[in-house]
Amino acid sequence: MCAGWRLWWRAAAVCAALGVAGAGQVAAQGLPPNSGLITPAMVDQIKRLTQHPIFAIALQVNNSRHDGLTAAQIQELDAQWLREAEAGGETLLVAAVMSNALSNYAMRFLGSSLGLYSEFVVADRQGLTAGTSHMMHDYFQADEEWFTAAIVLEKGQTWWSDLEFHEATGTWRKQISFPVMAEGGSTALGVARIEVNMTELNRRSAL
Repeated sequence: MCAGWRLWWRAAAVCAALGVAGAGQVAAQGLPPNSGLITPAMVDQIKRLTQHPIFAIALQVNNSRHDGLTAAQIQELDAQWLREAEAGGETLLVAAVMSNALSNYAMRFLGSSLGLYSEFVVADRQGLTAGTSHMMHDYFQADEEWFTAAIVLEKGQTWWSDLEFHEATGTWRKQISFPVMAEGGSTALGVARIEVNMTELNRRSAL
């Protein structure tokens, strides 16, 4: 076999190996669902959730507590959250957030969705967690893209993440975030983020 053919066969073998590996990854993850499955009606339904009075009330209370905080004070609160989370969350800051009315609302909403939504988080305008459906790794959210992109949006606008594969559950997910405003207001009180289980949405659309 001439040198040219030997090189060709080696290249073909490498490509074949890569193809098998890629196919295995696709088989493990499944094909990404079509983001077009999220309809305008579904988005409107998500946004209407935050029109419940508990959102404005909780965020106004949080903002009254946090608007005057310095960067150092916010950093200390975030560090306190991490310490408490590592200790099991049975202390003041984590327990106060996880048991408040806004977190209870988020948890009930996720439960009633029967797997269609996987996360629901609300942060005040300083980026500090006001309510959450699940245990967060940190208290400060203002360094996350979903917050920074949404806090500057006007009423009615939304930010969408790219599709991401969640290894722990084997599902594809997509996040939506948008500013939360008081009724009749035009200034954001905070930001809400909801994560859509696109694998479950794809399953339901096929029924």
